Amino acid sequence: GVPEVLRATRESLRMGATQIKVMAGGGVSSSVDPLHTVQYLPEELEAAVKAAADWGTYVLVHVYNDESILRAIDAGVLSIDHAQLMTDVSAKAIKKANVWVVPFYSLLGLNEELVVKVLGPLAAPKFLAVQDGARNQMELLKKYKIDKVAFSTDIIGDPNALAKQNEEIKYRLEVWSSYEVLMQATSKTAELLALSGKLNPYPKGPLGVIRKGAYADILLVDGNPIDDATILIDYENNIDLIMKNGEIYKDTL
Repeated sequence: GVPEVLRATRESLRMGATQIKVMAGGGVSSSVDPLHTVQYLPEELEAAVKAAADWGTYVLVHVYNDESILRAIDAGVLSIDHAQLMTDVSAKAIKKANVWVVPFYSLLGLNEELVVKVLGPLAAPKFLAVQDGARNQMELLKKYKIDKVAFSTDIIGDPNALAKQNEEIKYRLEVWSSYEVLMQATSKTAELLALSGKLNPYPKGPLGVIRKGAYADILLVDGNPIDDATILIDYENNIDLIMKNGEIYKDTL
């Protein structure tokens, strides 16, 4: 209900949240959330959006299907996470509303046997359905010239899986150029985070660019990733210097 959504949103902000994420549709790993479901009524989503706006920030939603995407857009949500089951209908709505999309494609590297082993027999079919929609989603984002696309991998937890998150670059190159993928991974994602205004977790300067006064997050790469971004996948051999916030974490020069 609206009062509960307002309370949860405000409490999250008081606890230090810089953005609000709402699970506005079904999920893969949850055993009680079928992918086809639409969750939160319009007035509930609107309540979260308004409460977040009062703090100068925005709402993003976990969604997969058209119905969930359209309801979120109508409520004033500014960022659509995942959305691999989108069709032309929601692609047109996203373009018209000029909202962000934050997909992930590293899931394309997982085969059915591994998926069933890791997720189990209940979640695996849902994962495979999302996987089937991923390449269609990429084509739709390109077809409708949706350029507000940020970078994510949706890989959490397991260290072995985290080591493979750079493979996200490889799959995005199926429809976008190396330059476009690099933009998604740097300045585009920084632009999205900046929508949180005074709550921006990076308040001391520009993020995702190399200029005076910007955050000193720098990679020194052996090669030109603008021509071929896949060289960033093998970070152990192709990245000689890693600096974050001005602190050097790797230097093999």
